[in-house]
Amino acid sequence: MLRDVTRRLIIGGSLDQAKRRTKIACITGYVWTLLSFVSVTSWIFLPVSDDTLGQRLSLNLYVGLVCEVGIVAFLSYGVMRRKPKMATALFFYFWVSRLFWLSTGLISFEGAPNIARFILLHLLPVYLFYQGMRGAWTHKRMTNRYDNW
Repeated sequence: MLRDVTRRLIIGGSLDQAKRRTKIACITGYVWTLLSFVSVTSWIFLPVSDDTLGQRLSLNLYVGLVCEVGIVAFLSYGVMRRKPKMATALFFYFWVSRLFWLSTGLISFEGAPNIARFILLHLLPVYLFYQGMRGAWTHKRMTNRYDNW
């Protein structure tokens, strides 16, 4: 019974819908990568004043964020190729990294702009990566007739 519920949550019914889901997830991954890389590198070149001194990124955080950008870009390429394991890795990596960011305080919920930013930059991509994972698994299931689950 649990296996049937899992199948219904992950596997869709249409190959066209699966292709559309993976395409949207791939584009989301690349756009997120571009926006994150630009925002991270812009923090390096900020002029140093008393107000921005505490807001500049440490080298450790910068390296971690650049690595995350690379990982998301690599996994987005796997989604573009409709590889189910890569799509699953992208969804779980992004979801777990958001939990880490929340637990360390790197994501703030103070004020409406921060909440809107959290929804647009973190929750929406998680949902779209989930849909991309569904699309990749659906594509694999519908194109590989001899694959036994």
